[in-house]
Amino acid sequence: MQVVRDTLKELDITGKPVITVWNKCDLTDGAFRDFEADASVKISARTGMGLDDFYDSLAEILKKSRVMIDTVIPYKDASVIAEIRKYGQLLSEEFEEDGTHVKAYVPRALADKRGL
Repeated sequence: MQVVRDTLKELDITGKPVITVWNKCDLTDGAFRDFEADASVKISARTGMGLDDFYDSLAEILKKSRVMIDTVIPYKDASVIAEIRKYGQLLSEEFEEDGTHVKAYVPRALADKRGL
């Protein structure tokens, strides 16, 4: 694990959520935990054991990294809607007199950058 962490640091990939996945757990009863990770999941790729836990952990991390927006984007800033479509989850859009009313889940960084 330390080699992976050191490699990520060398690549300047830091500050990202981490899920440690312990494979082959169908072969052992050992207790595994990575206290430095945001989540630690035991799986068996062969049997499928623990994959639901992995998906749940992934969904939770994604949920924490996104925010719900409900705003009107002026027509002159229509490129923001393209970013929402690309990086977020557009729930609805309605065209109004002063712009496009959108409801969406977007990455927190996008919401901060665009003032959403």
